[in-house]
Amino acid sequence: GTLLSLAITAAAQPPARTVAEITALVEKLGSDDFAVREAAGKELDALGPLAIEQLRVGCRSGNPETARRAQALFRMAERRVSNELALAPTRVQLNAKDQPLDELLAELSKQSGYEVVLGGLKPGELATMTVSVTTAGKVPFWDAILQICNAAELQVAGVAGFYAPGSLPSTAIQRNALREPATIGKYRRARNPNNSVVLEPSGKQVRPATVSGAVLVEAIPLPQSPAGAEVSRQPFTLMQVWPEPRLQWETMVANKVKRAIDTDGGTITADPLPIPSAPAVDFKPQGLAIVRNADGTASFIRDGNIPAGGLTGFTPNPRQTLLRFKATEHSPTTLKELQLSLFGTVRSGMEPLCRAVDLKENAVTNGQGTGDVELAVRVIPGPGGKPNAIVELSYDLRSVRPAGTADELPDTRGGGPNNQSVYGIRITDAKNKPYILGLTSGTNGFDPSGMRVVMKLTLELHTDLRNQGPPVAVTFWGSHSRSIEVPVTLHDVPLHVNK
Repeated sequence: GTLLSLAITAAAQPPARTVAEITALVEKLGSDDFAVREAAGKELDALGPLAIEQLRVGCRSGNPETARRAQALFRMAERRVSNELALAPTRVQLNAKDQPLDELLAELSKQSGYEVVLGGLKPGELATMTVSVTTAGKVPFWDAILQICNAAELQVAGVAGFYAPGSLPSTAIQRNALREPATIGKYRRARNPNNSVVLEPSGKQVRPATVSGAVLVEAIPLPQSPAGAEVSRQPFTLMQVWPEPRLQWETMVANKVKRAIDTDGGTITADPLPIPSAPAVDFKPQGLAIVRNADGTASFIRDGNIPAGGLTGFTPNPRQTLLRFKATEHSPTTLKELQLSLFGTVRSGMEPLCRAVDLKENAVTNGQGTGDVELAVRVIPGPGGKPNAIVELSYDLRSVRPAGTADELPDTRGGGPNNQSVYGIRITDAKNKPYILGLTSGTNGFDPSGMRVVMKLTLELHTDLRNQGPPVAVTFWGSHSRSIEVPVTLHDVPLHVNK
């Protein structure tokens, strides 16, 4: 199990069943009666994270059937814990009455830590418009955004450098703002596009939207139909994922439509499209192509500069997916209800991925954390009385990125970008003061699969004049890519059909 799993389990609501009852359910996974095994498995699956500790014990059962079923349920429970953690929203509270819009967005920016700014053609005029928005206590960030959008007839133009089809990127917005008359007044602009949420006028057209924790999902109209005759003859719609800026959405992996009901109450069938990996391109009616780069920034190409035979049509970017449906005799133009799951990968910010605690001199201490990281530490006396730490570290190259010395970590001292880490490793005393580490020797390579980095490092621990205590913990810091499932339920979703 992971440190994160333990934290979430501890914070969960009281279980509907006692520990003894859950333990009994785990034991029933090895029953001779198939029906009993299945019933116990279904109930444990419903309990999910609440049964994770008893399932962990069941994984080591001497009954092979109990161990096999417990392991499968344990993995599912851990995935649910990881998903819930990744989707945990930033919560904010608003209480505005006849407040200038830009001031309200400034308050939202302060609470959330994101730069929520205005875009569109005349953001200066929007900035002084007064609105009233009151949330019922603390609500998810995106719920607050939707309330503001409803009150001021706005929509999301872009998040963290990604933009909806037809929306102006922040660079174009700012250039336009510089041409506005000085009498419009001042308003805030995003300093860091990767941490910004840009809102623009909606034209009174409300997009179908739903909030799933830290993610807003909208059905977005397209500036033109997707390329390909087969696609254009069938009903389709575009799903746009807007994660909070802190949630680094890396790629869309798949989608699964669970229910699609038209306005007549009939069920229509999804016709899956492959998730493309080509660069994403949007065309504006004026002939400006917005090309999204891999890092989420945007480049601009006038139609006269578009290469012949290239960049024709629409390709979803990593935060979008096209849903296509099979044509029917009466092609529907609207879905009364649409239920689906969107599957993607997200990358966390810098966090402790593995931690070895209660270090003892000349004893090996193993770390605990995400399964993609293995850590073992042995502290030994070094030359001049300075302790040395022998650190053996391996991690999955596909999902883990170690912290660099310029990444922001807690309790950094000494000024400048140095955060007292070496390859993401920090060593601290009982008061969590980090040592200054010196790399005296080490090896760095790959395991036979070529997918795991394997290191063995000898680190010399240097103290300063702050009466630092003996080393007690080694933490491996980094960002971690994980799979995520976003449940979506939308109503009144327009379908696009080219005939």
